[in-house]
Amino acid sequence: MTSLALFVLGELIEIGLEKKPRHAKEEICAAMTTTNLDDLPVKSPFPGWRGKFVRSAGMTFVYWDVSAGTLLPEHSHPHEQVAHTFEGEFEILVDGIKQILRPGSVSIIPPNAVHSGRAITDCKILDVFCPVREDYIQFEG
Repeated sequence: MTSLALFVLGELIEIGLEKKPRHAKEEICAAMTTTNLDDLPVKSPFPGWRGKFVRSAGMTFVYWDVSAGTLLPEHSHPHEQVAHTFEGEFEILVDGIKQILRPGSVSIIPPNAVHSGRAITDCKILDVFCPVREDYIQFEG
């Protein structure tokens, strides 16, 4: 048992803190890992899309290089998706709403939202999916 001493309105108050044991699953999720993107192979699962794939316990990360003119066909998936544009311009259509993503743009795409797009210029985009994209595990280094 650990205790924490606090002064509240000039009075000393001691609070007992019980350290909880970690579960095995928490240990796996809590372990830090580091990956250098330079060490990962580039995979091209779709024409014009070249990516490096990384997975954590609950998310999939894809660092994309997308060629100008490349299309993203209309689709949806049960994953929440966050798309961060680092370079270039990408036109995205999400549930009928069109936007142009530019460097610094972060687009949050809800689960099951119908979306499509087009690279206006060459782009560098980070996509983050939660939960893990099981269909992308095959592309990991």
